[in-house]
Amino acid sequence: MAVTGSIFISYRRSDSITESGRVYDKLIAAFGPERVFKDVYDIPPGADFVTYLEDSVAQCDVLIPLIGQTWLTVTHPDGSRRLDDPNDFVRIEIASALANKRTLVLPLLLNGTMMPSTQDLPESLQSLTRRNAANARQDPDFHNDMERLIDKLKEYFVSQGIDKPEVQEAPDPVQPQPVAAAVAPAMPAGDSISANISGNMSGNIAVGKNISQTQNIGTLPEVTSEDKARLKQLLSTLTAQIEAEVPEERKEAALEHLEELEETITSDEPDLATMEYVVKWFKKKLPQLAVYVMGTLLNPVVGKVLEATGAVAPGELKQRFGK
Repeated sequence: MAVTGSIFISYRRSDSITESGRVYDKLIAAFGPERVFKDVYDIPPGADFVTYLEDSVAQCDVLIPLIGQTWLTVTHPDGSRRLDDPNDFVRIEIASALANKRTLVLPLLLNGTMMPSTQDLPESLQSLTRRNAANARQDPDFHNDMERLIDKLKEYFVSQGIDKPEVQEAPDPVQPQPVAAAVAPAMPAGDSISANISGNMSGNIAVGKNISQTQNIGTLPEVTSEDKARLKQLLSTLTAQIEAEVPEERKEAALEHLEELEETITSDEPDLATMEYVVKWFKKKLPQLAVYVMGTLLNPVVGKVLEATGAVAPGELKQRFGK
């Protein structure tokens, strides 16, 4: 597996055979099959399994251990725990990656599984508990969780100089459509004109004698108290994540930018330019943490709250921050 930017998926078949297939499919769709290694597809017939795994892990840039509900407790037929066996394949894979400084080990916790404690792991795996983990929950959250994981991997590959940053082309400007011409031709003073405007049209309407207009821009979503509580929780979680992971020398600046982001999200007149500024700051200064900021902005509750102000169109957040 001598491929730059390669990803190794470590898993137990008895613990996560279904999930490993779904994770594999998502990763090859994002990075290509030549960059993603999964034993069931890639080990040549007749190869020494252990030697091949150790060599493959040594060449990979990222190892993703899939940790499900029974990952820690799976046993051999004699009742002994597999992780306690020095020849256990999963133990060999993860221990090899942890010992290799050039390999990023990114645990993926499946379906609400908690990270094992240090005392539950053999010594060669104990540093796994200090690695920042990602989550892959059951549907309907699986797809969003995998998108966040893929975004984090892309940010990592760019930061290591493995991949080039994606260049986003600016959308073509929308040409305003004159509304007045669509209402009615010029009429003598004293006559009445009634205009019913719907959709997202822009332009100028001259309103004179006996001319009336009615604007219908659709029904805005209603924000409930539960939505407000969920929004508050999301923002608190985001701040806690950033505060826990940001380097000390950038912590003050990062928290100031988050405060600026929270102010505009909760404002009656939210400013998309401010949101874009904060996202760009994190991408430049703390690229490994920018995915948390973008994930929060793409949360449906944030979208609902912002759309309710009338300042953000449906789908606009995904268009701006979903790439």
